[in-house]
Amino acid sequence: MSCFAPILIHCAEWLSVELPWKQVEVSRRSSRSYSTYTGAECNADWLNDFLTELWPRISAHVTAMLKDSVEPKIQEALPSVLGQSFRFSEVTLGDKPLQLDSIRESANNYQSRTGTVRDVFLKLDVVYEGDAHVQISAAGAKLGIHHLTLTGDLQVCFKELMDRPPFFTGISIFFANTPKIDMKWTGAAKVLAIGKLKHTIQRIISQQLDHICVLPRRIAIEMDHTEDRLFRLKAPWPIGILRLHLIGARDLQAMDWSLFGQNTSDPYATMRLGGITFTSKVINKNLNPRWNETHTFLVFDRHQKLDIELYDSDMNADDFLGQVELKVDHVLQKCRAGPEWFTLKSQPDASAVVKELNGAVWLDATLMDVHLSQDRARAIATTPKTEHNEHIPRSLVFVGLYSIKLPPVAVGTQYLVEATCHGFTQQVQKTASVPQEDAAMEIKRSELVDKIEKLRSLKVSDADIAEVLSIPVAALAEKDPSAQQYSNVLRLEEPFFFFADIPEDTVVKIQVSSVKPKAEIGSVDVPIDQLLNVANCTVRHTVKSGDIKVEYLAQVRVIEEPFQDCESP
Repeated sequence: MSCFAPILIHCAEWLSVELPWKQVEVSRRSSRSYSTYTGAECNADWLNDFLTELWPRISAHVTAMLKDSVEPKIQEALPSVLGQSFRFSEVTLGDKPLQLDSIRESANNYQSRTGTVRDVFLKLDVVYEGDAHVQISAAGAKLGIHHLTLTGDLQVCFKELMDRPPFFTGISIFFANTPKIDMKWTGAAKVLAIGKLKHTIQRIISQQLDHICVLPRRIAIEMDHTEDRLFRLKAPWPIGILRLHLIGARDLQAMDWSLFGQNTSDPYATMRLGGITFTSKVINKNLNPRWNETHTFLVFDRHQKLDIELYDSDMNADDFLGQVELKVDHVLQKCRAGPEWFTLKSQPDASAVVKELNGAVWLDATLMDVHLSQDRARAIATTPKTEHNEHIPRSLVFVGLYSIKLPPVAVGTQYLVEATCHGFTQQVQKTASVPQEDAAMEIKRSELVDKIEKLRSLKVSDADIAEVLSIPVAALAEKDPSAQQYSNVLRLEEPFFFFADIPEDTVVKIQVSSVKPKAEIGSVDVPIDQLLNVANCTVRHTVKSGDIKVEYLAQVRVIEEPFQDCESP
């Protein structure tokens, strides 16, 4: 969905048009120091006309994304034989463009370190029900998607209004919840594990959306460069941390038939909030399972939806057992006095058999606040945990990677960057490119060969020539090294959040590897204890280790630890 970025940048220029906003309603949230103004709907026809003009280009971009990003991930996720044969043989989004049903406007005032700040939001109802056609080949058979729908609420935040042009510091674009995707399939009757194939395709596409523009991920465009605002646009701090205790379920439907005993299921749960998903362990042969698992989510809006789905684990395709989809605010209200049972519901297009679901899932939920406090962050190390809060992380660590300097490579070389903290790894794949600010300093291609020859005539070694000209040593053996551009900077601009306990014992490891061939280039450690020596627990730093140099911004905040004594109902 990165295709929305150019659309919405252009839309920003249209905002001078007087829109038919209705009278706004004012409300205030007591838990934070800000006001919220919520506007009513306005007509989106003017923006839909604009989307129609852009649709051929959007279609081309999505086609390339499916081939370049989604196809390799699906191949990796499938069993080897099926994965090796998987291909998107044809992709087109057709002539019917994505549509916006309505636009709603709202604004937030909140207190920052620099005083009162105001953000303006546009909320857009996105609907795609077009004539897309996707043809897939796998294991010698053909599988088609003849009808694809996508619905979601896209938000555009005009960040930090100013009294001078461009009048806001930047634009942040995101979905609060993963858009709903539905696919109608044709063919592929001969493909074994077809259920798993369909499920994998839909899951990977949703994950790609999550990684690009579903909270906490955002597309960000920096408009004012008078100070560093990149990660204030891409990764603002959450309003709170949701601690979700998945206790168990009851009266689940039996999906596994047994010849000698009772029919049963092997249930597990997936829990999603925004773009973050956790999967529970599988409880074998149990219609009343007890998981007793605790998971922690970042909350950016109390109206974000918590989606919990239960499945019966199966060799081929996992059977759906029911779901619960509730706003965070509703879950918190229900669990105010302790754990609650939530009735499972079927999917909207479920069969009559599945619609007879009558089970329930047992949950407890608490929203914890996040504070920026040097004294409290330092004190965490001396405050022992108790049995009541042993599952609650006590700090939230942020590391934003600006760029990584590495040995020169050909532009287009792909890298995998992994950030790991306390055994939890997040990763992003990036392609080496020439930074815009360095473009004017590049050596003209026509001059490169001449410079190489002159340096060689002076008996300069290939290693020194490569260093002087910022090109790989291997390029000197090529017949025409000027035919390729080179870069020694990997531009990332990627945010990472980690839950940690004691900041003094926390290190975030950044590891860089080439994709083809797969090989580690280098790694650096970001020690979080260095943040405790700074008043605002924030450090911007550049660290070098071996062949790489990493520029990053790091911050640590303290998580409140409220606890409600919960007795089993």
